[in-house]
Amino acid sequence: MQGATSLHDAALYRRNTVIIFYRSVPEDICLVFIRIYKGIVDSVEVERLVCDGIIKNKVLLNRLKEEKFDNLVADPLAPCGELIPELIGIPFIYSFRFSFGNVIEIHCSHIPTPHSYVPGTMTELSDKMSSVEKLKNTIFYLSQDVLSYQSGINITVKYWGPGRLIRVHERMNGAMYREILSANLLPSARALKMKRGWVFQHDNDPKHTARATKEWLRKKHFKVLEWPSQSPDLNPIENLWRELKVCVAKRKAKNITALEEICMEEWANIPTTVCGNLVKTYRKRRPTTLCEIMGKAEIWLIRTYWDFEYPRPLLPNFEFVGGLHCKPAKPLPEDMEKIAESSGEHGIVVFSLGSMVKNLTDERSNVIASALSQLPQKVIWRYSGNKPVTLGENTVLYDWIPQNDLLGKS
Repeated sequence: MQGATSLHDAALYRRNTVIIFYRSVPEDICLVFIRIYKGIVDSVEVERLVCDGIIKNKVLLNRLKEEKFDNLVADPLAPCGELIPELIGIPFIYSFRFSFGNVIEIHCSHIPTPHSYVPGTMTELSDKMSSVEKLKNTIFYLSQDVLSYQSGINITVKYWGPGRLIRVHERMNGAMYREILSANLLPSARALKMKRGWVFQHDNDPKHTARATKEWLRKKHFKVLEWPSQSPDLNPIENLWRELKVCVAKRKAKNITALEEICMEEWANIPTTVCGNLVKTYRKRRPTTLCEIMGKAEIWLIRTYWDFEYPRPLLPNFEFVGGLHCKPAKPLPEDMEKIAESSGEHGIVVFSLGSMVKNLTDERSNVIASALSQLPQKVIWRYSGNKPVTLGENTVLYDWIPQNDLLGKS
C-alpha cells in the first residue's frame, strides 16, 4: 500500500488482494517523541521557506487572481495551500485522509472528539475502550497537542498595571538599556506583585536584539517574547504611550522639568483598567493564525469510506469521499500479469512503504522478507535496496509498481 506507514490514502479491499502494514519493534517512547519533535521542528522550517517563497511571489499571485478561479483544492498536510486562496480572495476545499492524532481536525476545524469513545489515530484502540484504554487515549491526544506546539500556541495574557517610568537624559545605547533593565525590571515586577511565569517583551530595536543584551537577559533567566518587526499595534505598550501623550498634552508643560513631572504624575495615575482593556482587545488587533485560516475551509473531503470509521461526531462540512483519488485499473505489464494469474485462490499481496522510504537497513529488510515468505499468497514488493537474503520464492521485487492497477486487479 502506498504510504502504508502514514496511512495517507484509503485502502482498496479486493477479494484477491491483501494489504499488509509493517510495524517496527517498539522503542523507548521518550526517544520516539524526541525524534518526532525534532522532525516537526525541521519540517516547520522547510514549510516556512516554501510559504515565504509563495506569498512573496507577487507575479504568481497576480496571475492566479487574473485567472478568476472559483475554488482551490488543497491538502492541509502540504504547506501554504490555504494561504493562496486567502490572498487572492477565493474559497478553498480540503482533501485529505487524516492528520496524526487528528490534531488539525481538532484544533483547526473544531470537530468534536470525545476521548471516551473516539480513538486517536494510530493508537490501535477501538470505540469500545476500558478505563485504562480511555486513559491511554487521553494521554495520546495530549501528547499530540504537545508535539504540535510548534505549529501554533494559545497565549494567556494577564495584566497588573504600568511599571516604572524612567527618563533617559542622553542618547540611548545598548549598555544604558541594560543598566535600565537591571535597575528597574525586577523591582517593577515585584512592586506589581507579579507571580512567576511572566514574559518580558520589547521590540526589535538594535539595542534590544544586540548579542550583549540577549546574553544579559539569558543569564538573568528572563523569558523574552519573540515579536515580529513593524507591529506596534500589537504591543500594548505602544497604545499605553498614546494614553500618556493625550493626558500630558492636556496639561501643557512650560519647560522640560515640568514635562518630566507631568509625565511621572500621569503615568502613575494610569488606571489598571486601562491596561486591562488594552490586553483584552489584543485578540482583535493581532493577526490571524494559520489554524484559523485552515478553519475557513468550505468542505473537508475525507478520503475514506464512512463505514470504515468508528462512530464519532461530525461537522456538516465533512464529507467522506472514499475512492475519490482512485482511477480505473489499466492492464498490467506482462510479467506482473503472469504473477497475478498464477496466484490462484489466495490472490496476491502488494507491499509498499511509499516512494520516500528508501533507508531500510539490511536487518530490517530481512525481517520483512522473512515475514512475507511465510504467506500463502504471491507477493509484489516495491523495494529498491539490497536484495534480502531471506527473500522467499513467493516474493518478487520491483523498483516501481503500478499500484492503482495492481489493487484494481479483479
